[in-house]
Formats: sequence, C-alpha cells, structure tokens
Amino acid sequence: MVNKMSVEVGDKSLTFARVFQAPKELVFSAYTDADAIKQWFGPETYPVTFCEIDLRPGGQWHYCMTGPNGEEAWGIATYTEIEPSTRLAYRDAFSDADRTVIPPEGNVTVTFEDREPGQTLLTAHTVYPSNDERDQVVAMGVEEGIGQSFANLDRWLEARR
Repeated sequence: MVNKMSVEVGDKSLTFARVFQAPKELVFSAYTDADAIKQWFGPETYPVTFCEIDLRPGGQWHYCMTGPNGEEAWGIATYTEIEPSTRLAYRDAFSDADRTVIPPEGNVTVTFEDREPGQTLLTAHTVYPSNDERDQVVAMGVEEGIGQSFANLDRWLEARR
C-alpha cells in the first residue's frame, strides 16, 4: 500500500489511508506544525497561505487555501484529543476568516501506526452527522484533494529522510 491511498465510504463516514516511508513521529509533526502544513496540505492549485495551530484539546487549527484566481477556502478544526505521534481527533469544518463554522462538520480521527521499519500507516477517518453531509463533501472533491495532499506529503517527507 506504500504510495497508494485507499478510500472507504461507510455509513456517514469516509476513511482515507496510506503508508508513508517515514517514521510516525515525522508524519505526526507534518500534521501538527503550521510551517509544514503550508508546504504539503491541500490540492496543488489551492496551496495553504495561512495556517495557525494551537495544538491542545480545545485548541484550533485554522487555515486558508488560496486558489489560482485569489479565491479563498477557509477551514477550521477544534482538537478534542491529542496523543503525540499516535492520534489526533478534531471537529473539522469549513469556516470564514473570522472562524465562523460553515457546515458540513465532521469528527475526524487521524491515527499514525508503525509498519515495517521506517514506515507509517496514516488513517484519517471522518464521521458526519448524516450520509447527505458525507455525500456533499464527496461531491466537492474531497477524494481528489486528499489524494493530492497525500502526494504532497510524501514529497515533503522524502525531502526530510
């Protein structure tokens, strides 16, 4: 599964998984460091241009991806659980620059598991309030966006090995 993302659509849920050639501490840091996120998160045509992270339960990750014509796509996540190098859980939604939440919202759990030496299985599981909200996110292109983000993450990790 290295370099190949798996996608599972479940009842009110979406799960993305991929194995990366990097230790889980490095993969975890890519998800929790604002400067790192600016380098890999988001699709190629919508790079992250703003990112703030307050990594603690109740803290937030607030970011903006800017499109080729200057259009902005804001997102916000409120952390509910943090287990360093192992697990992140947060409430995820679209937002505006002022942190106003724009539905749909999902509960995300990202896990980082050791695999063969130097490999990490990253799994991002999101549960939505309804299948309609899950389908709304799917229709917006989340699978393509996560796929591009994971490809960017792979390149970012490779540069640090």
